[in-house]
Amino acid sequence: MMLRVQPAAGMQATVNGEVADPQVWKVVIEGNSTFSDLVLKQAIATEAPTTWEKLSFWKRGNHELNRMEIRRDVVRIRRYYQRRGFPEVEVRSSITAGNREWKRVVRFVIRENRPVTIREINHEFNTSPKYREYITQSRSYQRQLKRKDFQLGERYQTILEPDIVGQYTDLLRNLGFAFADVSIDAQLDTLQASVDVTITLTPGPLTYIDRVHVFGARSVSEQYVIRESALERTKLFSEEKLQDAQREIFNHHLFRFATINLPDQPEDSTLEVNINLREYP
Repeated sequence: MMLRVQPAAGMQATVNGEVADPQVWKVVIEGNSTFSDLVLKQAIATEAPTTWEKLSFWKRGNHELNRMEIRRDVVRIRRYYQRRGFPEVEVRSSITAGNREWKRVVRFVIRENRPVTIREINHEFNTSPKYREYITQSRSYQRQLKRKDFQLGERYQTILEPDIVGQYTDLLRNLGFAFADVSIDAQLDTLQASVDVTITLTPGPLTYIDRVHVFGARSVSEQYVIRESALERTKLFSEEKLQDAQREIFNHHLFRFATINLPDQPEDSTLEVNINLREYP
C-alpha cells in the first residue's frame, strides 16, 4: 500500500524530486504593438523564472501560480493602456500546461483598439489682458507650447496631466505669480476617438517680496542671512530665485540645514517669505 505524504507547512510538494505545485514557467504577451513585452511585464506582478533560475534546480518553487494575481494583472494592463490613450482596450488571460506537470504558461492577450488623439488644444486665461500678454509673450510660455507632452494628433494620455499642470504652474510662478493655479479639462468625442483639451491658467496677482522672516539664526544677524539669500525686498517673486536662495544658504559653511517657504497669507501683490535654518555647533 502506497502512502501519500503531505508536505509540512511552508514546504513544496514534490514528485520524483520535482516541484509539484503549479509554477509560472513562462509569461507571454500577445497583441501589443504600442508597448513592448518588457514594458508591460514591468507593470504586472506575475513573473516567470529567469534563465538562470530555470537552470538552477534548487531555485524552483519561487514562482507559484496565483490565479487571483493574474486577474489583477489583467486589470493592471488594462489601466496601463487606458491611462496612456487607449480607453477601449481589451485584455484577457489564459493558463496552459507546460511539458511538465507543474509548469504553467501564463498568456495575456491584448486588443488595443483605437487610441484617443488630441484634436484641439485651447488655453484660457483667468486674468487681465495685460497679464495675459505678459505671460504669452514670455520665452518660457513659448517654450512650453513646443513641448511634446500634449500635441495635436498625439495620443491623449491622462497619466501626463499632473506633469502638464506642474509645468504650467512652475512657468507662472517663475514669472512672478506666486498664487498661480492651473487646471485641465478634456472633452471626449467617442465617435471620433478624439479629445478637445482646455488648459485653464489662473495666475492670480503679480507678487513682489515684501518681508523676509528668518528663524533659527543665533550667531549671525537676520540681515546677514537675508543678504546671503539675495531675496531683496520689492523684487519680483520667482520660484527659481527661491530655490537658488535655499541652495545658497544650505551650502553656506555656517548652516547645517535650511529651507525657504511661503507661509499662509492673503493672495495679494505683496509676499512674505520664511527662511528656516539650523546652524552648525
